[in-house]
Amino acid sequence: MISDEISKKLITPSQLINNNLYNLKHKYQIACIGGPFFDIDIALGNPVCLTVAGKRRIANLIREDLFKFNRNEINSYYNFDIVGVEACGALKNIVANIKGLADSLKMGDSIPGTIFARSGVEIRSLSRLLGGGFQAFHSQAGVGDLYVTVSSLASKNYRYGKYFYELYTGNPIETNLRVLEKIDGTPEGPNTVRNVYKYLEKKNMYSPLFSCAYRIFNEPGNKDTIKEMIIQACQNDKRTKEYISQASRMMYRIFPNYWYRRDKGFFD
Repeated sequence: MISDEISKKLITPSQLINNNLYNLKHKYQIACIGGPFFDIDIALGNPVCLTVAGKRRIANLIREDLFKFNRNEINSYYNFDIVGVEACGALKNIVANIKGLADSLKMGDSIPGTIFARSGVEIRSLSRLLGGGFQAFHSQAGVGDLYVTVSSLASKNYRYGKYFYELYTGNPIETNLRVLEKIDGTPEGPNTVRNVYKYLEKKNMYSPLFSCAYRIFNEPGNKDTIKEMIIQACQNDKRTKEYISQASRMMYRIFPNYWYRRDKGFFD
């Protein structure tokens, strides 16, 4: 997921391809492969279930002729919402960064559940704004991929969060360099959260966990401040109702480009 430096608009890979190859659109079809899976499990031949998103014809071609024909241990499910699957795949890395950091803080076994649940609210809202649907988060490419990414040491984004706290110096740039020396591979979360934050500011969107992640990984501070910021983001969310009312559904349909701002100044 990238950010246009001029418009600050977030763009998923499929949108980037379509925007730049519009005149050739009739000559290709795009499909997206989502989780939950780790590369190591595929390499070891462990059982894996993937998600293939896109138009049904090309998705079924990949599922039946590529995966099932070549690897019996790989199964796949179909999802029509390619943008939603892409958004979930990118945004879950930010949550893994926060979760790894929170686990290093030794805040108990309860608050990680809140991080997991409330991050889902922010992923769904942002996915919808990018052109995806709410349903993608409830698929295995959404909540399934999120679960394995935030709970396993096989996840480089989870390890990034843990090491960031352990090696924290108060200077996020210096700490980031120290973490990257220790970790294998390049975690996607730190760059994604910077792009997401630019978009949140442009749209004036209320997103406490993602905003918290940006400040922790990009602004100077101390370890005590980090703990307090995570607690505030989890416990002081203005959206206290854990359901979508009929009135909210109706207002969303009437004001789709403004309703997401309701907790941060409706028409600011």
